[in-house]
Amino acid sequence: MKQGESLEELSRDIVGLVRRAYSSADARTSSKITIDAFINAIDDSTVRCKLRDSFPSSIEEALRKAKSYTINLEVEAQTQKHKPVVNVVCNTDPRIEHLEQQVAALSERIKQVIQNHPPVRCYHCQGYGHIKKNCPRYRDVGQQGNENELSTRDPTTLPRPFDQGSERHQ
Repeated sequence: MKQGESLEELSRDIVGLVRRAYSSADARTSSKITIDAFINAIDDSTVRCKLRDSFPSSIEEALRKAKSYTINLEVEAQTQKHKPVVNVVCNTDPRIEHLEQQVAALSERIKQVIQNHPPVRCYHCQGYGHIKKNCPRYRDVGQQGNENELSTRDPTTLPRPFDQGSERHQ
């Protein structure tokens, strides 16, 4: 890329050179050569890498993306150059310090409660580690269909009157 040459001028020059040098090549081959030559002629290695990674399908697409990448890099460089410096001001308000201490104490208390909490106990079988709705014994009784133990069956599996073949009376 010549000093002061725009990306548009570069793409036009490369298109013209490829037409003259590869006049007998088919359009697809000519386009591929043009895109590769354009990417290789760009000075900025970041723009070149991004262009290669984007796999442009035409010189127009390559030009559009190269312009976009170049502008974004310039904007980012300006942003980094003029980034405001933020000074952190320490707030030594005793009320805030007191609240922070309370939050820390409560967090520690919550950790202790969680660690010292007894394991879950099932109301059906009195076993540990599960609750009634997940109790294997409770499920077994429900699957056997023992009508004498309706109190231990899952209420969602109990038959409803209109499900037993009887018509509903109004």
